[in-house]
Amino acid sequence: MKNDVLITVHERGKLRQKLEGHNVWTVYGNTYLASMLAYDTFPTPERSDRLRYMGLGIGGVGQSNPAADAAPFSTSYPAGWDPNGTDGHSYDKEYPVDPPISTLERPIRISGGNNPYNTADPGDIWLIDATFTTHSSLTSVSLHSVVDASAGDVLGAFYPFMPISEVGLYTSAALLEDPFNPGLLAYFSFGTIQLNPDSVLEVVWTVRF
Repeated sequence: MKNDVLITVHERGKLRQKLEGHNVWTVYGNTYLASMLAYDTFPTPERSDRLRYMGLGIGGVGQSNPAADAAPFSTSYPAGWDPNGTDGHSYDKEYPVDPPISTLERPIRISGGNNPYNTADPGDIWLIDATFTTHSSLTSVSLHSVVDASAGDVLGAFYPFMPISEVGLYTSAALLEDPFNPGLLAYFSFGTIQLNPDSVLEVVWTVRF
């Protein structure tokens, strides 16, 4: 099985961490793929949205940093606001049906304030726009996204670091201001990666056909 997600973290120009693995597609994601192959009314396809965004979170079974369950992270990103009301450590790419995965479990802002989900500012941004796409073969496309904590992404002025442990893939139809975007296509959970003020994170997500 080929890996679909590659995550690298650089600090001050040096590679600090590299992680890769295989994602799981959600029910919504599988429906999206089927719709991409069908017409609504010829020649109009059922779907016109395309792969575009990624989101980061501090939930999932891979989260191992106790700090994720303490302030300020538990205050800004409290567990139990996802559709399944989980404890923040439940979503598992190896067994995505109990509980079923349809959003990130504890999504984090890319930029904005530090209020909890229920009082989040409308100007908060929750998704990363893909920097560019590449094709390594005729049957694949890779999205490349970058988060630059040294420029204020993710950390802002509120957090000393960010213990990320999940990432999600979305289409251009997703809403940047919605922390629990219902249009999650694919999900990947992993062991905690700590983003520091000097961190630059790159995610390369490959979709194969």
